[in-house]
Amino acid sequence: IREERAPGGRGEIVFYNLGKFSQLISDFEEIHYKSDPIQKYKAFEGFLEHTAEDAYPEGWQDNAYANPDAVRVMTIHQSKGMQWPAVFVPALLRNSFPASKMGGRSVWHLLPREGVADQARYEGSVEDERRLFYVAMTRSQKFLHLTWAPIPGNKRAQKASEFWEDILVSKWVKRGKAPDYAKRKRLPPQAKTSVANVVFSFSDIKYFFECPYQFKLRVLYGFNAPIHEALGYGKSLHDALAEVHARAIRTEKIDVTDAARLVETHLHVPYAYPALREKLEGAAKKSIAEYIKDNQALFDQIEFSEKKIEISLGAGVSVIGRIDLVRRLDTDEITIVDLKSTERAQAEDVTETQLHIYALGYEELTGRRADLVEIYNLDKRERKPRSVDDDLMKDVKDNVLAAADALRTGVMAKTPTAKKCASCDYMRMCSEGAKVK
Repeated sequence: IREERAPGGRGEIVFYNLGKFSQLISDFEEIHYKSDPIQKYKAFEGFLEHTAEDAYPEGWQDNAYANPDAVRVMTIHQSKGMQWPAVFVPALLRNSFPASKMGGRSVWHLLPREGVADQARYEGSVEDERRLFYVAMTRSQKFLHLTWAPIPGNKRAQKASEFWEDILVSKWVKRGKAPDYAKRKRLPPQAKTSVANVVFSFSDIKYFFECPYQFKLRVLYGFNAPIHEALGYGKSLHDALAEVHARAIRTEKIDVTDAARLVETHLHVPYAYPALREKLEGAAKKSIAEYIKDNQALFDQIEFSEKKIEISLGAGVSVIGRIDLVRRLDTDEITIVDLKSTERAQAEDVTETQLHIYALGYEELTGRRADLVEIYNLDKRERKPRSVDDDLMKDVKDNVLAAADALRTGVMAKTPTAKKCASCDYMRMCSEGAKVK
């Protein structure tokens, strides 16, 4: 399947929907990963038939970047914080919006009303519904259409909502047949700016630098990579070493004998079968013990660990994330360190670019310039320090701003190479990647 092969130029809409279905599959598989295969598929069939529609409502995207060029159907609550040129609010019916009080038993048959402070607000009121109606109307940037119609056979759904009656008082409301906009003067069509203020995480920008089209498939469309049996191992190592660094900052004693307890506390590999878990546990103990042994003499030089930063690059673009480690050397030089393991590691040039983003963040946080960036490979027990390159810093800023422009315009180029495409989870969804040998 290829985005550009979708008929009628509807590739974007098709891929948004397939991406949401991919998330549904991943969510289900995370829960039922170790279930019997036959029972898993039967349960998935039942989930699709009876539950998925409510859990994954049509038109709703929880991705801040995602803004497909399509009609989106959602509840008023889900629309909060978003706007569109044209909005339709249907079914403005009495007893529905605002909702009428429901009969029968409720939670207040179990809890005494007088026992809950400000209890009335938990039941809702017409004024609460009126505020929600205001939210619905203000989602429109230009055209707002409000409609109602009686529902045959439903005695409670025969009259217009009181909100409908209230809105007809306004002189700005056109009643009856909707105006014909066809004869209005039109400006030349332009690509819409889907995102005004762009906030990248370090992970997002990493995917973009590797390949903009991979970023589009993974982050915008939401296609999830297959679950790897060792998933969680790298994060577990990272969390264990974060505790090591935090204890070092507090001047607590740490030695290689702490490795077993650190692994027991932090190792979380939920999809590993028993033999693989045992192997990963041994590898983690070895890796952490070696790291402590090799770096113990440097622990008193740690300035920050897991430091949250935000970099503002202007033009509505910022990058947020956390720096693994910052050390101040005996020479008073500042080194920013990124910890990596060999398996499924990203390209070294991408990591160095990422480290220069960290350097920008450190400078914005402290007002001081970092001197060195360092990639530390946990498996090979080797460090690769590099001096902070001013030209590369400028290139990084320019590249992040270019990434934001690409996100706003929706132009995400494919950048295939044999090495990169061979390890890409989305190679078979990319026309260029499939050609690479």
